[in-house]
Amino acid sequence: MIPRNASERLGLSQGVGDAPTPADQEVGVASRITRSRTGVSINNIGGLNQGQGWRGLATVLAMLAIVGLTCHAYGGQEATGQEQGEPSEAPTLTQPTARDVALAVAAAEQLIAQARLETDAQASAETMRRARERLVRVMVDPRLEDVRAWQTLGTIAAALKDGDDAALAFEAIGRLRPDWHEDTELLQLMASLDLLGASERIDAIKGNRETFLILYSSSQRIAGQRPSDDRTKAVFVVGQSYASGFGVPRNESEAVRWYRFASEEGSVDAMFNLGVMLDSGRGGSKDEAGAVRWYRSAAEQGNAHAMVNLGMMLANGRGAATDKVEAVRWYRSAAEQGIAGAMFNLALMLESGHGVSKDEVAAVRWYRSAAEEGIISAMTSLGKMLATGRGIAKDEAEGAQWFRRAAEGGDVEGMFLLGAFLFSGIGVDKDEREAVVWLRRASTQGHTGAMYLLGGAMIFGMGVEQNEAEGVEWLRRAARAGNEDAQNTLRQRGETW
Repeated sequence: MIPRNASERLGLSQGVGDAPTPADQEVGVASRITRSRTGVSINNIGGLNQGQGWRGLATVLAMLAIVGLTCHAYGGQEATGQEQGEPSEAPTLTQPTARDVALAVAAAEQLIAQARLETDAQASAETMRRARERLVRVMVDPRLEDVRAWQTLGTIAAALKDGDDAALAFEAIGRLRPDWHEDTELLQLMASLDLLGASERIDAIKGNRETFLILYSSSQRIAGQRPSDDRTKAVFVVGQSYASGFGVPRNESEAVRWYRFASEEGSVDAMFNLGVMLDSGRGGSKDEAGAVRWYRSAAEQGNAHAMVNLGMMLANGRGAATDKVEAVRWYRSAAEQGIAGAMFNLALMLESGHGVSKDEVAAVRWYRSAAEEGIISAMTSLGKMLATGRGIAKDEAEGAQWFRRAAEGGDVEGMFLLGAFLFSGIGVDKDEREAVVWLRRASTQGHTGAMYLLGGAMIFGMGVEQNEAEGVEWLRRAARAGNEDAQNTLRQRGETW
């Protein structure tokens, strides 16, 4: 019987905020979206030493930002390299030798000791992750009976606050060493794991392990015979289990191995997930050419998310020659299947005329569809189109509403534009205090236009207590980041940056 609350034995309790936030390990949940904007600079604008002039400049900057071209960050270079080691038979759970386990544990322990000596927290965590990566190579079978290996995994989990690994280690140690509470070192470790909620997940861990083993058995049942749908599905789900840490320690290199086999047997979902792994370099070397091949295979068989990612690769010339026309075709196919990211990317192409005839009316339609599906950047883009009357009747009030939704959703450009509109009273009641709030938020996230306006607000005391020194510092930060308006203003003031 495993005691459920090891921490109580040592008089420990879990503090507020100590529980980890599990990382999203599911592969390919959403297609990636990238975008960039061309900058628009303002030269030779006078009146910068008067508050009213700065208010007017806020209006100008807001409108110029709105009409600025939005497009993908095209370019990049073609990837090289071929897919490696394509298997000819189904993967198996190979029990490592005792020597292999001992070597892996020793290597991991050495890295753990190194991590504990690191003075930089980020460097220490990275070394701990390297220790884990080395260790889990010999832990592909959840039935592994080496307590030291599970203890080492638990030590790493406690350091990284990894609740999934903590639960796996806690259950395994309790099962293999029922007298663990008599060992001071194990008792302390189990208490640390318990603080991560491990004891509450024992039953779930047992069930997950048994499910994993059933799936593995199903993947092997007819090995050597012609592939069947059931077997291929089982192979794919085993790969997902390794990718997510379901019933077995998370192991992305093992996930790639199983995804590859399922892909070769015709699993469209595995093709997409394998493409994601190769595209990102998770579980092995980055292979953009290989990612394109698998995205294309999945897309041609109807996987809408693969269509989006293939479009991204083609639009940016990654893993294949740049082909914006084909990218648009894949975006459109995915958008028509209801994929919000594809709607947004298609709208960008239609607005800019890349790979398709420029069509602002259609761009507005797709921006709106994407925005209504929750794509934050689409909200900002739709707001720009409405505020300037491009592709739709001009409606600054509705534009401002979309800027607010985008800003509240965390979009930095949306924060800047909402702040500029509030300063100028475009589409909203003028509110300089709230404008400063949004400009400050955008500024702290690196938006140079927001830094520029915030600096002016502070210099002239608009919406905030006047603080010329801090205002000038914001102008300097904007200038150092390349904002020409800030540079010109500082020159006029006789200031350097």
